[in-house]
Amino acid sequence: MDIPETLEGMPIAYQYTEVDVAILRGQEPNFAYFRSGDTATLKQEPENTYDPNAVAVYANGTKIGYLYKGRIQDIVNDYLRMKRPTWTVITGTDSEEKKAQICISLYKQRKT
Repeated sequence: MDIPETLEGMPIAYQYTEVDVAILRGQEPNFAYFRSGDTATLKQEPENTYDPNAVAVYANGTKIGYLYKGRIQDIVNDYLRMKRPTWTVITGTDSEEKKAQICISLYKQRKT
């Protein structure tokens, strides 16, 4: 898995590995559409009635699920609000158990 050391000229500030994705019952994705090593996209869902801080995880045009509530969700929301670059990759899937994990890299300008 190739994770860029810099993105948009900014170095990695934080990296979170083995982040579990919350997959909603009854809305399970088709696991055939993504696999380990695929890049993913994080998208805020402020209109989400269950959680206005929800961050959805997409890969290959498919919504996989959401970041769990908590510290990582809060940090990712801050980065997305500030329009700082992020890089997300799927690190594991289990279609039988209906589970997925991702790695999230967050980038920011170093203070000079």
